Amino acid sequence: VLYYGKAIRSNVNYLNKMREAVWAIYCHTLSTDAAPNHILCPPAPNTWCRYNNALAEKTSYKHKSVPKAVMEAIRPVFKDLVNPTLLSRCLHGKTQNVYESFNNVVWSRVPRNVFIELKTLELGVFDAIVTFNEGNICRLKVLEKLGLTFL
Repeated sequence: VLYYGKAIRSNVNYLNKMREAVWAIYCHTLSTDAAPNHILCPPAPNTWCRYNNALAEKTSYKHKSVPKAVMEAIRPVFKDLVNPTLLSRCLHGKTQNVYESFNNVVWSRVPRNVFIELKTLELGVFDAIVTFNEGNICRLKVLEKLGLTFL
């Protein structure tokens, strides 16, 4: 999702470049040491593609590819993601209404239809902010800071 959003935001107003950037994600992920496929990846130095960075810096790179069978299974998803009708709605550079999305995260943690104490609301909003910005891994970091450990 991160790279898809970046592909959209990096190619505002350019539908074909947007489509190419999304396919670059697919090809990059499919690449192996034996068969690198980074022709669609952005060139170094301003690139998320570590392979292209390694080429520019003349250093070695070891691919961490996803198995070909998995990539073939998700290829239809990528075909849907590069659909011109879908991407044309993203030409402004946004994939969704950020505030609406954040509100959904808050209201999934805090009930809207019953009274709650301020502390409950604060904790729900704090959890929503952490999760929205950094993902669920931050919850674990918060719990570890509180002295709670997991196996």
